[in-house]
Amino acid sequence: MKNSKLIAPASFIAVIFLASCHGLWNSNQLKLSGTVELTEHNVGSRTAGRVTELFVDEGDTVKKGQVLATLDRYDQAKRDYVRTEQLFKQGGTTQQLLEEAQLTLEDQQAVSPVGGVVLIKVKEKGEVLTAGATIVTVVIEAPCG
Repeated sequence: MKNSKLIAPASFIAVIFLASCHGLWNSNQLKLSGTVELTEHNVGSRTAGRVTELFVDEGDTVKKGQVLATLDRYDQAKRDYVRTEQLFKQGGTTQQLLEEAQLTLEDQQAVSPVGGVVLIKVKEKGEVLTAGATIVTVVIEAPCG
């Protein structure tokens, strides 16, 4: 079932990509041959939680470092980080606690490791994740050549 869900979007993206790169788009006919190779990156969160925001759809272009989704404890983690940062600036906490607060905040987000295109949305807003579960699959956007 998962493979069939992957084949249709991948085939569509490959056809459009090849046609636009090589000028093969003709209103009457489209002839293509070749092999399509995609590098997939499964993007998720390192911790368990509920997806509260999902900022992308299938087919969207994403940049490296772009936040794709946030989890339910994101707002609390952000408040904790800001509070710890203020305490650190005043000498009221250690560098280690500040770094732990930053890591906790980062764990509540799914961030794209590469620039590319969202191929599959595996999870939807409101779904519960296990630690390490994939939220979206991003494929690297290859230059025409």
